[in-house]
Parts: sequence; structure tokens; C-alpha cells
Amino acid sequence: MSTFWAGRIVQLRKAGEPIVPVWNGFPRDISGFGILAKAPHPNAAKAFIDYFFSDEAAQSVLDLSQDINYDPPNKKSLELPSKVNPADRATYPANWNAMLSMDVQVLKGQRTEIEKAWQEWIAK
Repeated sequence: MSTFWAGRIVQLRKAGEPIVPVWNGFPRDISGFGILAKAPHPNAAKAFIDYFFSDEAAQSVLDLSQDINYDPPNKKSLELPSKVNPADRATYPANWNAMLSMDVQVLKGQRTEIEKAWQEWIAK
């Protein structure tokens, strides 16, 4: 038993590993794009994000999402035919509804404790 990034499960299966995901109780982890306040090239970063979400990039984004097994963030990509079994994705309704939602407010209150534990752990 181990924890995995959801996209890694399909890659391991393709490599012949006998792995079965268990979504029940797995924490939901949603991510997105961001640009650092002091990024050296913020306009280039904005241009990349604009392109990534454009209709022009929809097929490329879909191809990438199929390779890494994460849903494409480009809505136009979702309209294109996909070769991925939706039940293998974290966002498949049965999988998504079985996962735990993070309580951000509780985590904010535990930030100092979590950071201290993390620093102690990585120092070992």
C-alpha cells in the first residue's frame, strides 16, 4: 500500500504494475496556475497561460492530459474525444465523491504546527 499522485496510477498500470486505486478517503488536491509577484518574465508567463487555455491549444492540452492522466484545464479540450477511461480519473463522480475535502480554515489554524513538523521531518 502506498499513496500516489492520481496520474501516476495509470502510468504504473501501463508499465504492467498490478495497482488498484482506492479513492475512498483520499484527500482532494486541486491545483492551478499562478505567477510569482517577482517573476522575472511575468508577461511571458501570462502569455503561456493565455495560450494554454485557448481554443488553439485545446488538442495539445488534451494530448498532454491523456499522457499524464489529469483532466485538462482547458474547457475546449473537454469537448474533444478522449482515449482515457473517465473512471480512471480523480474527477470521475464516483471517485470525486469518495474523496475527502480539505478544510482550509482548519489547516490555516494548524499552519505553524504543520510547518514545524515538516521542517523536523525533512531535516532527518
